[in-house]
Amino acid sequence: MWINEDTVDITRDRAFVYRIVFADGLKYIGYKTVYTKGGKETGWKTYQSSSKYVKEKIALGDQYTAEILYTFPTREEALAKEEELLRSLGALKDPQYLNKSIGGSKFSCYPATEAHKKKLSEAKIGVTLGEQHSKNISSSLKTHYESNPRTKEHIKNNISTRTTRKKVVSLVLNGTRYTSVREAALAEDLSEYRIRKMIKSGDPNVSATFKDLRVISSIIIDEHTFYSYKEAALYVGVTQTTIKRRIEKGQYTATYK
Repeated sequence: MWINEDTVDITRDRAFVYRIVFADGLKYIGYKTVYTKGGKETGWKTYQSSSKYVKEKIALGDQYTAEILYTFPTREEALAKEEELLRSLGALKDPQYLNKSIGGSKFSCYPATEAHKKKLSEAKIGVTLGEQHSKNISSSLKTHYESNPRTKEHIKNNISTRTTRKKVVSLVLNGTRYTSVREAALAEDLSEYRIRKMIKSGDPNVSATFKDLRVISSIIIDEHTFYSYKEAALYVGVTQTTIKRRIEKGQYTATYK
């Protein structure tokens, strides 16, 4: 599969960045992990990319070469290098590249015009799923969840994790204020993944303001229990925002649904 597999020592690394070049000149750059989190080897030796465009061309018998460009000790470093290469090579504007995303953010080499967007929108008007189509979807979902090996406790914990997430409502990156991660990503020519990673790691070049997405269940103040920020705010005589800040500082005890 990889033309330089014998000359690249990948046994000590966990991920790599690769390039596929087809006989017609079309290219694709991606990354692949070598080992799972559990330490098991993935099928990297016969891997053919996750891109449906690449898979379609290979299935049609198009000749190609696949080469390992860089190896890394972590998946994150490989992903960052992939992003760096795609941006430096201008894959966003180059139709020779089959990549349709950078750092997980979708893009298209041919952005839709307003007329195209209107045509797509009008095509959906009045379109409804047939009864049999709806039944097929319902049946497929039921089969999926019945065969899902996750325990109820696992699913409950997963849902709990999602409901405790915080949303970035504003951030300052490199001295400029933005109202969302997406806005910052477009302006700074970075991926949303990279910016969120900078925020999480405490990068000094970025600061963010968050909104707690959890739903309050109860707030305990002076041995009194309240069931909303509004009730607690009226009792104390402050704003709901102040109540939230005092909860974050540990001055009040709160539980969430």
